[in-house]
Amino acid sequence: MPEESRTLKFNLAELTDAVYDFASRAGMISSGERILAVEIRGAPGAFVTLSLGVRTGGTRPLRLTEPQTAAALIAFCHRKKIPLPRYAEKTLSSGARDVTLHIRLGGSGSAETAGAHGA
Repeated sequence: MPEESRTLKFNLAELTDAVYDFASRAGMISSGERILAVEIRGAPGAFVTLSLGVRTGGTRPLRLTEPQTAAALIAFCHRKKIPLPRYAEKTLSSGARDVTLHIRLGGSGSAETAGAHGA
């Protein structure tokens, strides 16, 4: 079966929109908080760290893991009507100011398909 590979690169504004919406829906951000800064791969165990401004004038960090960040970007794609294959392997990589979602679907020459047409 042929293999399909795609990459979707999200700039900092798109990443911020995606993680804010995800965290708000998950109850991780209250309505009075806003994102002051986004750091990619900033803290141990975190893929994205948000610096949130709180009503009292202070700040607090919110750390999202790689699976949470991937979920946020996948939800962003659904909202923007960007089609994604449901059963594809999805992984993330990061740059200094962007995150890339790698999508891989299909396999490389399994025994079933190699012998299906008689070699």
